[in-house]
Amino acid sequence: MGIDTDAESNTFSTLSRLESQKDWGQMKNIPILSNKISITHEGNLKTVATNQKGPLIQWIAEIPGRHEYLYVNNVKVK
Repeated sequence: MGIDTDAESNTFSTLSRLESQKDWGQMKNIPILSNKISITHEGNLKTVATNQKGPLIQWIAEIPGRHEYLYVNNVKVK
């Protein structure tokens, strides 16, 4: 699922490795640091992360390529 963690900065990152935009993958109840998270990749251009249980944790969403903008919580961000 392309998930990595950094305990020092209290972060986790995701990078979809799916090849086709029609592919998808989902995992739930993944133990990350003091949390349980779920990850859904829709192709390699959309990922949804949910903190299911535990304290606030920062997510670093990685998307391959160069992009003029992204949508974060349905808000267009450069």
